[in-house]
Amino acid sequence: MAKNNEIEEKRTWRKEKLKEKENLILAWVKETQNGNTEAFSQIYHHLKNRLFSLAYRYTYNREAAEDILQETFIKIYSKMSTINQPETFLPWAYRVTINTALSYLRRHRKYFHSTISQEEREIEIEDTTGIDSLNNSEALLRQTIEAAIRSLPPGLKTIFLLHDVQGFTHEEIAAILGCTVGTSKSQLFKARVKIRDFLQQREINHRSQKP
Repeated sequence: MAKNNEIEEKRTWRKEKLKEKENLILAWVKETQNGNTEAFSQIYHHLKNRLFSLAYRYTYNREAAEDILQETFIKIYSKMSTINQPETFLPWAYRVTINTALSYLRRHRKYFHSTISQEEREIEIEDTTGIDSLNNSEALLRQTIEAAIRSLPPGLKTIFLLHDVQGFTHEEIAAILGCTVGTSKSQLFKARVKIRDFLQQREINHRSQKP
């Protein structure tokens, strides 16, 4: 019971912090629309890491993710005046990022090579965990999970990243993608099944290779 209360307290604290950040962003959106370029800089610095993380998991290439991030913020800035309700900004910003990433993949499908070098893997582990050091088994698990996410089809990957990585609710995902809550839930279920199957197959392959 005590553990459940602790988990609930952490969720409540997280929601409160997210609400505080959202209120800041809403204020910056209004200021940007009034011509305050410094306010847009605040939006950029607040969102760049989360949007980069999202873009990276579509490409698994840091240079490509940087290109997507830059193109995304150019689009966001150029369309700021069209936002009539500031509270719709965050869902819209994520939708712009996703669409930009998918468009990038379509444009570079013939030439784009998404093989991850060992160096990129190590950097990705460091960036996504927030832990100073990982032992070998934790590093291997992180790499395997990233490989499982990478194997997902774009539609399932989008739902999984928004819900399980970025922390959005199904209602928020529905607003971001313009789908129903039911669709978000069903797609997340399918994504988790595919990731589970991927991890199980990796484990089977790993065991079969042991002498």
